Amino acid sequence: MKALILVGGFGTRLRPLTLKHPKPLVEFANKPMILHQIEALKAIGVTEVVLAINYKPEEMMNFLKDFDTKLDIKITCSQETEPLGTAGPLALARDKLIDDSGEPFFVLNSDVICEYPLKLMIEFHKAHGGEASIMVTKVDEPSKYGVVVMEESTGKVERFVEKPKAFVGNKINAGIYLLNPSVVDRIELRPTSIEKEVFPKIAAEKKLYAMALPGFWMDIGQPRDYITGLRLYLDSLRKKSPSKLATGPHIVGNVLVDETAEIGEGCLIGPDVAIGPGCVVESGVRLSRCSVMSGVTIKEHACISSSIIGWSSTVGQGACVEKTVLGEAVHVKKTSLGEVVYVCDDVYSNGGVVLPGREIESSNLKPESNVRDSLCDQNLEQLLRLAQSPWIMRLGDGSDYKNPKLYLSETKAFKKGAEEVKRDRIPEHVVTKILLKSPIKSILRFRCVSQSWNSLITLPYFIKEHLAKAKPLILRTENPVVSLSLLIDNDRLDRSSQIKFHRPYAFEIVASCNGVVCLRGRYPEFDGSRRLILWNPSIKKTLRLPPPRSFASTVPTLLGLGYDPRSDDYKVPRIVRLGNSAEHPFVFQFFSLNSGSWNENVDFFSSSLDNKDALRSITLYGYDNQAIVNGVIHWLLNRRDEIDTEMSSNRWSPLMLYNDVFVLAFHLSNDSFGEIRPPECFDDTTKVVTCRTISVFKDLLSFNVFEGGPYSRRYNCEIWVMEQYGVRESWTRLYQIEMLHVARPVVLRSNGEILMAGYGSDRLVSCQPLAPRIRDMGLELSIDGYAAYFVESLALLDK
Repeated sequence: MKALILVGGFGTRLRPLTLKHPKPLVEFANKPMILHQIEALKAIGVTEVVLAINYKPEEMMNFLKDFDTKLDIKITCSQETEPLGTAGPLALARDKLIDDSGEPFFVLNSDVICEYPLKLMIEFHKAHGGEASIMVTKVDEPSKYGVVVMEESTGKVERFVEKPKAFVGNKINAGIYLLNPSVVDRIELRPTSIEKEVFPKIAAEKKLYAMALPGFWMDIGQPRDYITGLRLYLDSLRKKSPSKLATGPHIVGNVLVDETAEIGEGCLIGPDVAIGPGCVVESGVRLSRCSVMSGVTIKEHACISSSIIGWSSTVGQGACVEKTVLGEAVHVKKTSLGEVVYVCDDVYSNGGVVLPGREIESSNLKPESNVRDSLCDQNLEQLLRLAQSPWIMRLGDGSDYKNPKLYLSETKAFKKGAEEVKRDRIPEHVVTKILLKSPIKSILRFRCVSQSWNSLITLPYFIKEHLAKAKPLILRTENPVVSLSLLIDNDRLDRSSQIKFHRPYAFEIVASCNGVVCLRGRYPEFDGSRRLILWNPSIKKTLRLPPPRSFASTVPTLLGLGYDPRSDDYKVPRIVRLGNSAEHPFVFQFFSLNSGSWNENVDFFSSSLDNKDALRSITLYGYDNQAIVNGVIHWLLNRRDEIDTEMSSNRWSPLMLYNDVFVLAFHLSNDSFGEIRPPECFDDTTKVVTCRTISVFKDLLSFNVFEGGPYSRRYNCEIWVMEQYGVRESWTRLYQIEMLHVARPVVLRSNGEILMAGYGSDRLVSCQPLAPRIRDMGLELSIDGYAAYFVESLALLDK
C-alpha cells in the first residue's frame, strides 16, 4: 500500500521557524512533524511514502534518507516546479502512486496531528465501496472552515459548504483521505484544489464517503494551534503510553523530556511542555505550555510560557519570555524564537517577533512591538534605492554614461551597501519578497550582493514567481534586423523601452513565450529555419540552437515556440518536407532546451490528423501565425493548394480560396499532434476570403476571418472563439466588424479594444469592436509584422 504526503507549502504561518527549514521538519513533541505521520503509515502496512515537495526538497530528502532503513519503508520524492495546490500533486505523482494492484492509497496533509486511525479508515473504505473516503472532525466554530454535509448513518457526503453563514453542520475536512486510483484520472496536471474542484464532483456522483475521526485533531500550521496541538498530543500520550512522560517532584502535568536533555535543580516544569534532544535547562527555571527544540540553553531562573523556542537558541539568566507573537500572525499571543537566538540576562519579551540569528538586549514590553530589527534596515532601503537608480540599472547594456562622476559615485555606494546588507543576514523570505517586486534590471544587479542572493534569483521557483507578478506589455517589431519596442498597454500605447538585437545577420520573430523570443534567419536562401536563436531581451541572454538535420527542400518550414510547465522545458517544434514535391512526406523535429538536442519523427502525421487521404497536399503557411492555449501550440494550415491564380506568391493578397483550412495542434506535454476544425459555417468553399488567422483572445483560441474581394469597398472581419477547447460546436462569434481595409487582429487589449496590424498602409490601429471605432496609434506595423503581449522575465537565466 502507498501514501502521498503533501509537504509542498512554505510554512509562512509558522515563521520564523520555517525560514531555514521546511515546515514538516519543524520539531513537534521532540520529533519532526512528518515522522509522526510516516510512523503511523508504517504501522498499518504502508510500504512506500511519496512526498509532494516544492520548498527545500534537498534538505527534506537528506534528512529522511536514513529513515528508509530505520523504518523499513521506501520514501521517494515528487518535486513540483510550481505550486500545484492540493490536487495537482496527485497528477504529478501518478506513476509513483498507481500500480497494477489497483489498491487505494492514502493522502495526508503534513501539518495534521491526530491519533491516525488509519486501520479503521481502510475498513470503512472497503465497507462502503465508494471511490473516495475522507476523514472529518467536529469543531466548535464551523463558520471558519469548509463544512462537510453528510448522511450520519452511512457517511455518504452530500455536499461541501465553504465557510457557511448559517449552521449546516459542524464536521470539517480533517486532511486525511483514502482514494481509489480512479480519482487521479479526474485531476489535471495544473494548480488544483482537491477540496473545491475534485471532491464536490465525486460527491455529486454519490461516490464520496466521510468517516468521523475518533480522538483529538489539530492543524498545527500556526503557533496558537501548535501549542494547543501539543497539549492534545500529550493528553493522548498520557492515556496510551504514560511511561513516555516525565515524572518527578519538579514535573507538573504532562511533560515530555528527551533522554539526552539536562534538567537542573529546583526547576518547575509543566504542564504541557516538550524538551528536545541536547537541551540544557539550568537550575530554578520555570517552563509551562511551551516547546523547547533541540540544542536550546535556558539559563538559571528564566521563565518561559506559551512559547516555541527554536533550535540552538539561548535564553539568558532571569529572562522572561511569554505571549510573544510569531511572524505575521500578530494576533496570536504566543512566543516563537527563531533558530540561534540569544536573549540576554534579565530581559522580558512579550509580543515580539524574534528572527533567526538575533540578540535581544532590552525588554520588549508591548505585545504589538515586534522585534524585527532587520526588516526596516536602513542599509537595505538604501541598497534598494541605488539598485533602481538609472545609473546602476544601465550597467552592462552598452550605454554611454553622460555623467561618469555620478555613475562612479553610485556604483561605489551600491557596492558598499551590498557589503552592509550581507553583514545584516536578512532572512531569505524578506529578500524574496523584496526582489519579487523589483524590476528586472535591479534584480540583475542584486545578483552581485552575495552568493546566496544569486542562488535565490536563479532558482526556477523564483523565476516563475517573478513571471507570475509581471505586468504585460506589448511587443512590436520595428525592422527586420530585429529592433523591438515594448509598449505600455495604456490609451496611447506609450513606449516602455526599445531593444536592439546585435547580430550580423537579419532575423525575424517566430514566436514569443514567457518573455523568451524565438528568432529565425530571415533569408530562405540561407535556410533560415535552421538558424534559430532563443533570446530573452530583458536579461540580454541568447541561446543559439544547434542546427537540425537539413533536407533538400525549399518549401516553407513551420516553426513554433512553447513552454511545458510539467517538465519545465522550452520546446521549438519544426515541420519540413523531405523534398519539394507534394509526394515527399513531412518530417517533424522538435528541440528540447532541457536535453539540448533535436528529436525527429517522419510519420508523425499518420496517427494525428482526421483526413489522412490529403496528407501529402498540406500547405505550410503562416509560420508566424501561432497561438498557445492550454499548453498547446496551434498553427493554421491549408490542406489543399487550390488557390486562385491572381494570388501569386503573396499569401496576404486578395482572393484566397482555401478549400480545407484546419488548425494543427501540438501538445507540449506529450509531444503529440491533433487537429481542430474551424467553425462549420466556413466549410463553404465558395466564400471569397482575403485572409484567415488564429490568435488568443481572452485565453481562448480565436479564429479570425476577413471576407471580401479586391472590388469590395468594405471588408467584413469576424472573430470567433472556442469556448470549450477541442469542441468544434463551441465556436462562438465574438465580434463582427465592418472595415475599409484589410488588417490582421494581433492583440485583444485590456480596455477591450483590438490591435490590428497592416491597416491601410502598414499602420497599427486600435479597434473598438462594439462601436465600431478605429484609432490610428501613430505606429507602423505591416500585416506581416509581429505584435503580441509580452512580459519581461528572468526566463533562461538558469539555463
